[in-house]
Amino acid sequence: FPVTIVSAFPQSHQGYEPQVVYGNAEITKNIISTMPSRRKHSYVAGVIAFKDDEKLTEQQQQSLIHRFMDTFAPTHQDGKINFLFVRHQDKGNLELHFV
Repeated sequence: FPVTIVSAFPQSHQGYEPQVVYGNAEITKNIISTMPSRRKHSYVAGVIAFKDDEKLTEQQQQSLIHRFMDTFAPTHQDGKINFLFVRHQDKGNLELHFV
């Protein structure tokens, strides 16, 4: 799943261009592709999805992303944990995919 999002970026999804809103897609893709086979699935990926009528500003999205990272990886600021967040709205609602 995360490799698909990273590999597909920046292809259009139903007319909406996915946007990297935090991190670097190439670095994330390289990290995943160079993991030893025994650790190939040693990453977490998911999505934060909102209802169609929930509209977050760019500032609110960035605040949410940073609170998410602080909550689930409090040591991310030491540079040892990589994050990538990709925004898209191809289904009419805001989705922030993360790896």
